[in-house]
Amino acid sequence: MKKILLVVLGLSLLLYACNDGKLKKGQMPKPAKLVSRQDMIKLLMEIHLAEAGVSSMGIDHFRATALYRKYHEKIITKYELDTAMYRQNYEYYMQSPLEMEYILTFIEDSLVRWQASEKLKDRTTNQAPKYSDMFPKSGETAKDSSKQSVPAK
Repeated sequence: MKKILLVVLGLSLLLYACNDGKLKKGQMPKPAKLVSRQDMIKLLMEIHLAEAGVSSMGIDHFRATALYRKYHEKIITKYELDTAMYRQNYEYYMQSPLEMEYILTFIEDSLVRWQASEKLKDRTTNQAPKYSDMFPKSGETAKDSSKQSVPAK
């Protein structure tokens, strides 16, 4: 999971230049329905969890792909988006490497915290961690001081 996030982050930093506020040739304008940073974090985290869950099922590639597509569609529908609107939002955030780095860092940190709480749960109380604890609260910033935090929009 961590390798996937690092690859996506690396590719985003290599492929896209920093945004200077002006639309460049080929750059997408702000989507009509822009998903907030917090919702984008939640959406991408759910997509990563669905992908990891399907890949751990041990089913053949075609069935896994079909199942993942169903999960993906349910997830983006949950956020009142269709596939085209999701792609517009994803590409919009990918145009800003610092913004996408913030999002992916937050996802990674949240997944690490969730995994740690799962391990702790297994050893102690047998109570599942709250799924909502994985997601950012209003105004919360990344905990890693080595990363530059991007102010909330």
